[in-house]
Amino acid sequence: MEQNDSGILTLFAFDEEKAFNQMFERYYSALCVMAGVYTGNEAIAEDIVQQVFIGFWEKKCHHRVDSSLQGYLQSSVRNACINFLRKEKLIKKSQANLLISTEADEVFNFLLAKEEQLILEKAINELPVQCRKAFELVYFEELKYKDAAKNMDLSVNTIKTHLKNALRLLKTNSKLKFYYQVK
Repeated sequence: MEQNDSGILTLFAFDEEKAFNQMFERYYSALCVMAGVYTGNEAIAEDIVQQVFIGFWEKKCHHRVDSSLQGYLQSSVRNACINFLRKEKLIKKSQANLLISTEADEVFNFLLAKEEQLILEKAINELPVQCRKAFELVYFEELKYKDAAKNMDLSVNTIKTHLKNALRLLKTNSKLKFYYQVK
């Protein structure tokens, strides 16, 4: 026999499980529809309503209901939906901020790398011609000293000297020191 709100609340004093089952059968579907309107998602709505019922059972909320069981459950579901939507909004906002932050970091890092590259290229171009050519052949074209020497028609020791001078000049370049903390 199905009871009205006051009958269900009275039944809680004698048989909590039976009262809970009647309450569940009477209100579950309608509360899911209501939660669905708030959330726009049937599965989430059902989860929220189930959590409200679980909380009602665990916290013995039937002691708190003064007048309308239906009103109490509707308020509980509405509040749970609002809390869920607030959390979702915060999560989405955090994700958006993270995405914006990540994109800004990527742009900043790209610009910084580009600036570093330009400064390095300028510093290399300021090297004496033979030092620069030896440096480019060994470090950019990845030739062995012997092959670089052959290419420049110089001895291997002269290539080594040019490289030593090029590295010393690059290490003492004030703009490169700023970026690479070369000592």
